[in-house]
Amino acid sequence: MNGIGPSLPLTVDDVDGHFSLIKSIPDEVQQNLIHIIMTNPGERTMDGNFGVGMRKFLFEQMVPQTTARIESKIRSQVSRYMPFVNIDKVLFNLNEYENLLGIKIVYNVPNVANNAVIILDFTQHFV
Repeated sequence: MNGIGPSLPLTVDDVDGHFSLIKSIPDEVQQNLIHIIMTNPGERTMDGNFGVGMRKFLFEQMVPQTTARIESKIRSQVSRYMPFVNIDKVLFNLNEYENLLGIKIVYNVPNVANNAVIILDFTQHFV
């Protein structure tokens, strides 16, 4: 079976050829969403505006203003770079005493993936 794109991080796979490949559109969409969220602005060559830059938020105090900025940045980046994806919900799991963060994104791609979920766990306690 042919693949849609490489599975990242790159891993050697004798079945697909030299590298493992993503074989379904929902898996490719999920991988691309994660890359938008985790890439720092300026990190992607030729497009300095690409990326939410989630790492820069990790050491900020997790107050409602910060989570609102994160959600706004996620929605604007997805709207710009993946306009075919509809973000339904962005939920935060905050532990204010330990300043830990977990994010759950519920999204759909019409006719491809309904109610798909990405969980980015920057804690070890996400429920």
